[in-house]
Amino acid sequence: EQAAEAAQEQVVEDVQTETAKGSHLRGYQCQMCGAEIVTDETTAATRCYFCHSPVVLHDRLDDDFRPDGVIPFQLDKETAEKQFMDYISKKKFVDRGFFNGAQLEMFSGVYYPYWCGDFAGEATFDGTGQRVTTTSTPREIITTTSYYHVCRKGNVSVRNLMRNALKSANRKLSDGVAPYRLDEIKPFAAGYLSGFLAEKRDVEEDNVRQEMLQEVYGYA
Repeated sequence: EQAAEAAQEQVVEDVQTETAKGSHLRGYQCQMCGAEIVTDETTAATRCYFCHSPVVLHDRLDDDFRPDGVIPFQLDKETAEKQFMDYISKKKFVDRGFFNGAQLEMFSGVYYPYWCGDFAGEATFDGTGQRVTTTSTPREIITTTSYYHVCRKGNVSVRNLMRNALKSANRKLSDGVAPYRLDEIKPFAAGYLSGFLAEKRDVEEDNVRQEMLQEVYGYA
């Protein structure tokens, strides 16, 4: 108990120190054990460091930041841990630290925020086509070049174009797990976050809109 109290006091002191430095860390009190929980500005759900109880930070998910939908996890922790251990146990050079209990205690699903957009529009193309034919005779080779007008027009529709909405996320890793099963999206409810880690967005729509439009132009 003394060690836990000392650790808790150190956490509180660290929070106060970071706050004094102008950082974005915030402290919350666990409703189960009373310990101070330290999070950064994008954390929306976490666990208590001391009693490991799930904590959903509802004030981080106000109307402006509440997602429209969520894809719920379909594996429980025990199944995910088993699949993970089965995978790394076949690797020859995995560090032993991956197998210790403390490492597995940190094993958790994480909800990441994404922007998802649908785009629709018209595309037109106007240009000059060219066709070249070559024929041979006993005395000469004849090359004929035909030019013709090309005009094309059609509708372009792109659905579920996604962009990461968290600055701190590794873009290569987060994009590497896509595509998600977007047909399994459920209307958002805070209960889905309980027991998992979750981050709220810190990238706004205007910051990704132009990049997404450029990708759609490429498809067109």
